[in-house]
Amino acid sequence: MAGQTKASYLMNIFEDRFLPSFSYQSSIRITHLALYLVLCLVIYNRFRKGQSDFSSTALRRFSWVKILVLSSLIIWGLYTWLYFYNQQWLNQIVPVVISASLYGLGYYGYKFPELFRNIQVKQLNSKYEFSRLSEDDKDLYSSTLVGLMKDEKLYANPDLKLQTLASRLDISPQNLSQIINERFHQNFSEFVNSFRVDEAKRLLVDVAHRHLTIVAIANEVGFNSKSAFNTAFKKFTKQTPSEYLESKTSFR
Repeated sequence: MAGQTKASYLMNIFEDRFLPSFSYQSSIRITHLALYLVLCLVIYNRFRKGQSDFSSTALRRFSWVKILVLSSLIIWGLYTWLYFYNQQWLNQIVPVVISASLYGLGYYGYKFPELFRNIQVKQLNSKYEFSRLSEDDKDLYSSTLVGLMKDEKLYANPDLKLQTLASRLDISPQNLSQIINERFHQNFSEFVNSFRVDEAKRLLVDVAHRHLTIVAIANEVGFNSKSAFNTAFKKFTKQTPSEYLESKTSFR
């Protein structure tokens, strides 16, 4: 049997034995995905109809789900058509459409940034869902905490840890972390650094401390390095320590 005849014979065997099975399995996957996407769209529409009292902003926060499902349906439809009728374009067109959909979703998120606001707050609320601290407890501990930080200048300790501060308040580190997160909207490091930066701002313009360098002031308020001091200072003041000092002395 000639080589070309053998190749043709083997190709016919492959198509008869494997392609029908492959096509059958692919058809099941395609159908399953279509049913799933349609079901998602039905559930979304039912939810949307039941939320007529929501504000337009709140409704927009759910609209991205519909856009995502519709985009997926379009991609599915295009993939299905190409798979059965024009496979040579399958690997060229579908990736382009998927990329366009992702860019479209990104633009939607950019145009409506409120979609992603308050996400951190919701996560915090869920994290402390089973906390036993009452609102009065949180108020009391937060005021006591601020008093300790200001009166005893605990922030000046460069090795200050959450556990150490919690022991001063006689509460668990978890409860202290919750109070800082919910009452001050900061994590522990940000909370401590806010006091350090406030004190540094005072020392920078204080005549009695004019002989101190910026590095010395950074060490004085509890920072271990100039880079950490500069980063924290700029975060809270939008200026570097040098820029802040210059802006204050220029008015004298």
